[in-house]
Amino acid sequence: MRAAIPFHGGELEARLSGEIWIVRLGELEARSKWLDFALSRLLDDDTQKAHELAAKLEEQLLPDQEAPTRSGK
Repeated sequence: MRAAIPFHGGELEARLSGEIWIVRLGELEARSKWLDFALSRLLDDDTQKAHELAAKLEEQLLPDQEAPTRSGK
């Protein structure tokens, strides 16, 4: 799963790889099991801002998660 939002003239990207979130902004990268924590580490920011950004990124993921899947039967 991948999501990206505009952030300070660039793109803030979050990608779930297995159980680990990888967040990137330009050449900066942080990893964690929790999206909020990875964002907080990447941005060296308070948790409130990380929570707000995590919510925006998760909104981008929702359409993919809500899409019906076919079983192929």
